[in-house]
Amino acid sequence: MKKAFLPLLFSLLCGATFAQKSFGGSPESFNAAAYKVVKKTDLINLEKPNMSEVVAEDLEGDKRNYRVGINLPVHLSMENAGNWYVQGNTRIWKLRIKVEDAQALGLYMDNYYIPEGGKLFAYNKNRAQVIGAFTSETPSLFAMEMIQGDEITIEYNQPLSVTEEAIFTIGEVVYFYRGVEDRIGVYREYDYLPAKADACQVNVACPEGNNHQDQINSVIHYTFSADGGSFVCSASLMANTSYDCAPLILTATHCGEKTQTSDFTNNIWYFNYQNPNCTPGATAPYPKPLFTAVGAIFRASSKNTWNVSNGNQVYGTDFTLCELTSADALPADAYFNGWDATGAGATNGVGVHHPSGHDKKISTFNNSLQTGTYNGGLSGAHWRVFWSSTQSGHGVTEGGSSGSPIFNEDGLVVGLLSGGSSFCTATGNPDLYGKLSVSWDPSGADSTGRLMDWLDPENTGLKRIIGIGNPCSDYLATQVEPEIQEAKLYPNPSTGIFNVSDLTEGDKTIEVRDLNGRLVRKMTTSENEVQFDLFNEKAGVYMLTITSAQHVQTMRMIKS
Repeated sequence: MKKAFLPLLFSLLCGATFAQKSFGGSPESFNAAAYKVVKKTDLINLEKPNMSEVVAEDLEGDKRNYRVGINLPVHLSMENAGNWYVQGNTRIWKLRIKVEDAQALGLYMDNYYIPEGGKLFAYNKNRAQVIGAFTSETPSLFAMEMIQGDEITIEYNQPLSVTEEAIFTIGEVVYFYRGVEDRIGVYREYDYLPAKADACQVNVACPEGNNHQDQINSVIHYTFSADGGSFVCSASLMANTSYDCAPLILTATHCGEKTQTSDFTNNIWYFNYQNPNCTPGATAPYPKPLFTAVGAIFRASSKNTWNVSNGNQVYGTDFTLCELTSADALPADAYFNGWDATGAGATNGVGVHHPSGHDKKISTFNNSLQTGTYNGGLSGAHWRVFWSSTQSGHGVTEGGSSGSPIFNEDGLVVGLLSGGSSFCTATGNPDLYGKLSVSWDPSGADSTGRLMDWLDPENTGLKRIIGIGNPCSDYLATQVEPEIQEAKLYPNPSTGIFNVSDLTEGDKTIEVRDLNGRLVRKMTTSENEVQFDLFNEKAGVYMLTITSAQHVQTMRMIKS
């Protein structure tokens, strides 16, 4: 099984969460006058990993998690490395690090503090990629997104008038050697960078993705580190019954086997990492990364409910749920997936994922999901899927696809990828996705070992809801004019019959719409009480709007 097994070396992703918040601008050394002063900054050369040993380890290790980098321990700080300069009214500290032949370099910090007025930047050799400025308003920076090439420069600028000292200590330098080509290609000195995912894979910009744009916007690529290495997996944003845009992220437990918040401190999440073209590598450069976030809070994991009997198994359904600390750490077009935990499966649908750490792909199935068991583990806890050939290829999954969602014919998540045996050279082999229905409320589980408490925080009893776009306030705004009689809606939730009472006098129009804006029911009445029958509508959240000459009132309806 390629995508589900490998002890795990790559744990760069979830703890206290923040967007990689920066404030733009250019490093002081980019100014011509300053460049003359700082151009001779010392270069620290780190020893390149033994790639023969790395390749041998990966031949075995790729069976579990897909490693993309080796973490090199260092202890580099403003006190023991780099050079200090003064240019005009600014102090400048620069540190250059090189690891020969790296596709990209990443940093993990042991300490970080920037006083007010200070600015920290990082950039590649040709200055095409510059991140920062990180300032006193940036939360603790324990991980930094990858920088293209085998050389990285870290630069700190501070006005001479600021006397407080900055603290910046690098604990590890990540040597990325594969699986990052698409992300860093835009920053290289030449334009064309061929795609490295297997040739049969289908870009999300192809026609196969046309009817799944919301779902595509939910899927996340991320990195994590463990055991001296860096790895990649996939994940997705999930809606809850409150529709409050809580930034809940669902992924696979075997991607790091995390069971507490501290495990997620250094995870880095990459949003909207996808090629705008259908043909892989047909045009370049790839789009620049649109958004990154670091860290998250642990919420629940199948590891807290089930055990394994051998190293080839996963914990139950193999799910982990964590949450970013703020929805501000999300791009504007983020989408929160709807889900179906009824156990109904699917007759057709798609999977969206990041194979081998590369840009987003879509795989299609046209045959009903089957119940399966993963490597002799929990019986019947997974969906078995066989992928179908489509006009642009024959999408499958690879290492790095683990944790990605599978969607039913209604675009709802019914499972997440544990692993499988599909390849471009074996497109007829199946993959296995842990069932949401089994993860929902397993026997003996508490809130740290099931999804129910987090996806249904209002305890509505719903096991199926549609997704919602960002920001949720655009969909769920409730309007009631002050000192105007407020209508009452009951029962709510309901299995089908809703009553609306205490309506204002006179004519009013009452509409019921789903969260996609589709009109479900409409009536004009002068009555003080009306009834709606939604028995034939799907379970989920609907919006009831009452419009009269005096005011407009909007209420949320939950059909269970």
